[in-house]
Amino acid sequence: MSKPDPSTSNVSEEVARRTIAGARWVMILNLSTFPLSFFTNAILGRVSPRALGAYGAIALFAGMISTFVIIGGPKVFTRFVPVIDRRDRFPFLLTYSSIVLALMLAIAGLAIFVYPASVPWALGRFGEPPLGLALFFALTVALVGFLNHFLWGVLEAARAAITLRAIVVGFFLCAVLGLGPLKRHLAQDPVGFLWLAAPTIYASAVILGAVFVARTKESREPGRLRWFLPAGFWEVVLFTYLESLIVFVYSSLSPVLVLFWLDVTSLGYLHAALRWVVLLDTIPSMLTVVLSPGLARLQAAGEQEEGLRQAAAVMKASVLVSCPVVLVLTFFAPQAMAVFGPEFRSSADLLRILAPIGLAGSVIHLGSGMLVALGAVRAYLLASIAYVLAALGLTFGLIPSLGLIGAALAATLGAWLNQLVVATVLRARFGFRIPGRIHVAWACCGSATLSAWGFDPGWIASAALCVLFLGVFAFAGRVSRHEIVTAVRRLAGRR
Repeated sequence: MSKPDPSTSNVSEEVARRTIAGARWVMILNLSTFPLSFFTNAILGRVSPRALGAYGAIALFAGMISTFVIIGGPKVFTRFVPVIDRRDRFPFLLTYSSIVLALMLAIAGLAIFVYPASVPWALGRFGEPPLGLALFFALTVALVGFLNHFLWGVLEAARAAITLRAIVVGFFLCAVLGLGPLKRHLAQDPVGFLWLAAPTIYASAVILGAVFVARTKESREPGRLRWFLPAGFWEVVLFTYLESLIVFVYSSLSPVLVLFWLDVTSLGYLHAALRWVVLLDTIPSMLTVVLSPGLARLQAAGEQEEGLRQAAAVMKASVLVSCPVVLVLTFFAPQAMAVFGPEFRSSADLLRILAPIGLAGSVIHLGSGMLVALGAVRAYLLASIAYVLAALGLTFGLIPSLGLIGAALAATLGAWLNQLVVATVLRARFGFRIPGRIHVAWACCGSATLSAWGFDPGWIASAALCVLFLGVFAFAGRVSRHEIVTAVRRLAGRR
């Protein structure tokens, strides 16, 4: 693997500048499009729980393509793109994507011609879309993933975030049309309506991402149309693929089992509660793809300790946002669930149980990104075997006996176990301790969940308890006014 070509003489300063700028744009774009995402879910939820469940099923379909078909995924770009020569980056994108697209066609051909009975069975769980439409959708999902991951890898965080958020905007426009001129179509056949919209939206994102990639310096380098794979590629692909399976267990195992064990309407209720968790989980997951390439470059420049210090600061800042939001969601769960329709209010306990997952993302996403960037994937994956077995046991043990409540319990306990694994490996390999503030946040939010779930307080009691637990978090977590002001200034672009 060739040495990186830093654009300034001080790699640390350059990485910090671009990381902060990227984080700022990620935050701006996410905050500006989060309302659109929630409006989309709220509109579909008010049509019917089945409509929202169909939307969730399509999201699961896309997630399964990203996990099981795209071998390696974003962490491969994180590991290789920042540290290979610029002239090799675009050929790497073309080569890697060609391998995965060929694999996708091979899997589709095997299913269609060798095991034809498996196709209608599998598609039937997702609303029975036409085979050609499902294949086209799978292709667009893969292309969006590759274009977006490449943009993260070359530290074009703003353009990468725009490409992803364009999908959110597309589904929002689709839902708005379903309120207006296409209202009858959405009400009569929500599954068919959404399955026609999804490939169109993803294809539009492919075009946008391709335009952004074409404007990078890497795409204009001479000799860009050639086959190139860096040394150690297949080993990293293997381990990052296994890591993707771990992430899938963390994020989607419970919804998938609800879809297959129960039905699409039940998935609608779980999907509604998980939207609030995704709100919190998206920020650390997107900050990871900004932080990880910079961490890899700092390690290559011999400044690993500085990278670990930056990572700890990001974790502490992330939980400053997530803990207060989790507490609010816990105590005002009925009102939060009612956003998706009055019939969702009765499922408030789902949100109360699931809300603490929002705390885990600070360690799971940022921590696993650190391990990949620093080349400790093997240790993380080996340690995660215990987590996967425990998560599978929780999911298959609790959902059949407790239904949706079991799915929520399995997801939250699994997230905590995943965080424990990541923290243990970080400490064993690099002596890195996750900030104590994260443990304080879990203690506060866990206690809040038990309080709200057991007593179901009204408005006044909920507000009082929320303020009380926020005060405990601020005191025990040693939150200072200076720290909050510094974080806001950096995100605003001021040092």
